[in-house]
Amino acid sequence: MTPVSLAEGAEFLRRLSRAGFRPILIGGLAIEAAGFGGTKDVDALVAVEAFDGIEFLHKGGFRVFSAAGWVTNGELTLPDGTRIPFDVLNPAKFVG
Repeated sequence: MTPVSLAEGAEFLRRLSRAGFRPILIGGLAIEAAGFGGTKDVDALVAVEAFDGIEFLHKGGFRVFSAAGWVTNGELTLPDGTRIPFDVLNPAKFVG
């Protein structure tokens, strides 16, 4: 699997924002943006109250593979055929 570029990660976040979510970049791509490492997917958080809506992203190039309650993973396919794998984590699992 090819590493995800910062530009692809930014495009994922833009499209997730256009779909009505307010994503926060986390994980390996966030570390890469700081100048370290690399990753094979985009990891993001969204607001707790918006998380359940992620599993219903099936338009605009989004495809959800699974929604396990704490993470929804899938793939965003861009018009040029580029595929961006993603995980959106449920922030409710990280509080308390």
